[in-house]
Amino acid sequence: MDFDNVRFNEGGGFNDDTNRFTPPNSGVYHYSANISFKAPAGRVVQFFLRHSGGDLARAEVDTSGSGYEFVNMDATWDSTYRGGPVWVNAFLSGSDGNLEVKYLTSNFSGHLVYQK
Repeated sequence: MDFDNVRFNEGGGFNDDTNRFTPPNSGVYHYSANISFKAPAGRVVQFFLRHSGGDLARAEVDTSGSGYEFVNMDATWDSTYRGGPVWVNAFLSGSDGNLEVKYLTSNFSGHLVYQK
């Protein structure tokens, strides 16, 4: 999933070409993704906050209403044990796996909570 406006990137952990955050230091990080979007009604949209070893968080939204939806995912992860990037994936049910929705707003945050 693309995050097209980087407002703050102290430490340079977020790569806006790949839309992935790689922890610049070893330690415990808190991650948050907030996405407001419009998708076809009657579909299920799945969001995943992922790292190279698996999923940190998952959210599923049933768009049975107006199609305007919001999802929030948070996770805390110790990058000391398994480093590598963290990113967000989104999938729409009944499609080829690619999410074709209109993002109204979105943001992603990764910050160091405790340095080891």
